[in-house]
Amino acid sequence: MSQTPELPWIAEARRHLGQREIPGNKHNPFIVGIWSAIGAGWFKDDETPWCAGFVAYCLKKVHRPILGPAQVGRALAWADYGVKLDKPAYGCLAIKSRNGGGHVGFVVGRNHLGQLMVLGGNQDNSVSIAPYNEMVFQSFRWPSIWPTEQRWKLPVLQGNGKPVMSEA
Repeated sequence: MSQTPELPWIAEARRHLGQREIPGNKHNPFIVGIWSAIGAGWFKDDETPWCAGFVAYCLKKVHRPILGPAQVGRALAWADYGVKLDKPAYGCLAIKSRNGGGHVGFVVGRNHLGQLMVLGGNQDNSVSIAPYNEMVFQSFRWPSIWPTEQRWKLPVLQGNGKPVMSEA
């Protein structure tokens, strides 16, 4: 059975799992560097909410379009990006409101409770895969023309983001 190739922006995001903010006056050079890489170099710390910057960084690294400098750092601005989806697909952007702003990350599966597993930056101050109830998201967006059929079937993941192994 052939495996579906990994999406390049998800492969890029996975490379950074575990990157985290440094408490205090020091700042993680990777997180600070995201801002310059996406054209928003006026951010100089790792305390500025950086989920949108991380999404933009991963997309830009694999030559996908991103939002312009005035919008790229705003999570809720991604609700108008790419193609609107009616439901989540593997690799799509998931955008939600939160107290004080928004959050954006990439859908990479579901857990055993049916929650979406989202790979994103600034989740507990790090790049991680975290569970969210699907209903909290206001928009699901695809960065190109349309996801292929196999992207609609979300894999079941453990709490650590690893696939649940099926019994054979």
